[in-house]
Amino acid sequence: MALVGSPPCYERHRPEDTVLYRTLERHLEAFLARASDQGGGDGLPAFVTRELRASLRCGRLEHGSAVTDCVYPS
Repeated sequence: MALVGSPPCYERHRPEDTVLYRTLERHLEAFLARASDQGGGDGLPAFVTRELRASLRCGRLEHGSAVTDCVYPS
């Protein structure tokens, strides 16, 4: 069974163009420092800090990228 038309073309998401990304990028370190100060030096749980920092790397080409393609049988 042949598919009609061409398969969809990959278009990279651009997280760096979103308001959330830009806000996090600009204010993350100050937010973490303030959370640490207000939490008596403990700050946020390590997994939260790790996830926030990882979200700034996700989808960015300079941190690596992989695109896969499905092969449809003809």
